[in-house]
Amino acid sequence: MLQYKESFIDYVWQNGLFDLKDLQTTAGEKLEIISFGKKNRSDGPDYFAGKVRLGETIWVGNIELHVSSSDWLLHRHQLDPAYHNVVLHVVLKDDKVILNHVGQAIPTLQLQSRIPRYIYDHYEHLQAAEQWVPCANMLKGVSELTRIQCLDRMCIERLESKVRKIQNILAANKNDWELSAVTLLAQAFGSPLNGQAFERIINSVADRALKSLRSKETSLHALLLGQSAMLEPHKGKDPYVSTLHAEYLFLANKYRLRSLREKSCKFFGLRPSGFPSIRLAQLTAVLHGVPQLFSEMMEIKSQHQAADLFRQKLPEYWDCHYSFKKAHSPRQKQLTDNFIRHLLINAVCPLQFCWASLHKDEQKKAEAIELLQSLPAENNKIISKWEELGITSNNAADSQALLYLKREYCDQKKCLECQIGHVLISRKNT
Repeated sequence: MLQYKESFIDYVWQNGLFDLKDLQTTAGEKLEIISFGKKNRSDGPDYFAGKVRLGETIWVGNIELHVSSSDWLLHRHQLDPAYHNVVLHVVLKDDKVILNHVGQAIPTLQLQSRIPRYIYDHYEHLQAAEQWVPCANMLKGVSELTRIQCLDRMCIERLESKVRKIQNILAANKNDWELSAVTLLAQAFGSPLNGQAFERIINSVADRALKSLRSKETSLHALLLGQSAMLEPHKGKDPYVSTLHAEYLFLANKYRLRSLREKSCKFFGLRPSGFPSIRLAQLTAVLHGVPQLFSEMMEIKSQHQAADLFRQKLPEYWDCHYSFKKAHSPRQKQLTDNFIRHLLINAVCPLQFCWASLHKDEQKKAEAIELLQSLPAENNKIISKWEELGITSNNAADSQALLYLKREYCDQKKCLECQIGHVLISRKNT
């Protein structure tokens, strides 16, 4: 049998999905809900400023929700003064009389028999489902409007989750937006396999070293490739590598640097164009060619503009190399359109949205979202699976929303908090 959680009670209460006629407390007192209260997202009672009529008296105060009334004692609310002003205890099942701090029984509303059977059935079906997403066999009944509204919300939530990550980067960089932009772009150049390693490379370089060497191409390549520990195994095998290695040793001594451990950057499973060696060289070329990276990234409004910014010329060595192991026939290592879009989705748009959020610039936030919407949808296994279920992505904002929906809601079966889930659970059987 499904064990109900407090989130189910909260969902029912918040949406008024129970029979409100002829309400009575478990003690038989007439009850009227005047206001369900305001959701509390911090510690303390679940809802503030609730308003109820008990008998002929109107009470204003807090409302607490539980699966069973005995959970009040289990959670030790009787010892917490924050719960002294609870005017109504809402439970699925009343299994114990609960007294307040002055020894009086707290008015209790039992919902068990007042919640429609179809609410239970839909919720139990979703929670027990073992499909790729819980609602896979129910999605056809969801309107296009609901889908659009859900994806719009998921897109914003995904961007907001990235804002929190960028705020952590900012805090680590003492609110230096330029260095934070460099870090964010490094993550994007290295992701998904080497994003963290690239971030560690940037973090391991003294801020003073990075700033002073941005204008010195060879030194900057030596600094970052040396920190990656990819130069050491190949020193002496090639004049260019030997030059970089010698320069790195000088810089490491000057700035007291310690490189990452060897093999911190992963090659296995990557195509040559995605090897960390060529990606780090491309990142370095951007840092050298774009000295005011943060300002330039904030001004990007199109994929074409991003391509002009990020497609920087590499040293001639890379015309014949993807890594330091062996040479190949000459070919340009220009960033592809797909990779430019990857940088926009994972670095540029989040950076713009973060800055706008922290500066309360609604116009700039809208522009960041519009930039996402101007890009084609991503193409991966998760997006393809959504398409099989009839949920299509019209642009990158949609595909980002679907990735977030799957990971943060569907995989965790948070159907009660999902707009599509709400429609499916609350819909009456026909």
